[in-house]
Amino acid sequence: DEMGITEIAIVIGHLGETIREYFGDGSRLGVSLRYVENTDLEKGLAYSIYLGGRTLGGPFCMMLCDECYFGSNHADLGTLQLDDALGICVGQRVDDQSLIERNYAVYKDGSRIVRLVEKPKHVDNDIMGSGTFLFHSRLIPLLERALARSESGYVEFVNFLGGLVESGERLDYFELEGTYVNINDRDSLQQARYHERSRRFDEKRVDLLIYSQGDEENVAFTVDRYREAPEIHGVTLVVPAENSVEEQITDPNVRVIRCPEECVQYGEKIRYAPERMDGDILILTEADYSFPVRDTTKLLAYLREADMVVGTRT
Repeated sequence: DEMGITEIAIVIGHLGETIREYFGDGSRLGVSLRYVENTDLEKGLAYSIYLGGRTLGGPFCMMLCDECYFGSNHADLGTLQLDDALGICVGQRVDDQSLIERNYAVYKDGSRIVRLVEKPKHVDNDIMGSGTFLFHSRLIPLLERALARSESGYVEFVNFLGGLVESGERLDYFELEGTYVNINDRDSLQQARYHERSRRFDEKRVDLLIYSQGDEENVAFTVDRYREAPEIHGVTLVVPAENSVEEQITDPNVRVIRCPEECVQYGEKIRYAPERMDGDILILTEADYSFPVRDTTKLLAYLREADMVVGTRT
């Protein structure tokens, strides 16, 4: 959206139908999507780029699907012209050399790239190449010839680009701003999830659900303590059909949900209440004040990178 792209080709392979079913034709996203199937996955990334790129009529942006960008300057990338360059490589300066080792190193002179090294064993610069590029359409015939010359049909894409640079082709550099995450393991997936949720986490509505057995004597105390927490926007008390605690709640801002008589078991009542609540984030606690109000901050801190956080009575 930031780059003004309205037409996207997605190269799919293993489990590609899952991707096709999820995104459809792209109309709900405001773009036109079409799918290009790669039935020879062993030929690698270069072959996928060739398959997708040959369906396009002009310059195109290429992005790898396992990378996430947060607060980036991709909008500026969309305004650039290739002129006589074969393409533009997007990179970022990093202080963690292991990131470059897992991706590729970029060496440049001014804005012009002079060398690319895929997964370098020895890192002697601080520019990590990303999986975002702008390419002129003439990349496709060059890539086609390289694939045809390969006995196995496999071409290592970054090395291919590096060879073109060494032969005199012009590849320019674009400095990426913002946060970049290459998702290649469970930890990086959690990191991407953390950055995504952190962007608007403070805008989420946090509701507290207090579970009552129906006979606690200090429910009002528990409610009052949690009402003091600034991060909690709403407090709901769930009680069984027959209870002696409902009358303790005099605060009009506290909602009481009384379960029907057939809703007896703990899990049944816990499920009944959230289906009638509107919060984005739900914190569950007990009416006997087993967990102090200060614990809510700890739970929310961990929730930025998890789907559920469980507290224990340690």
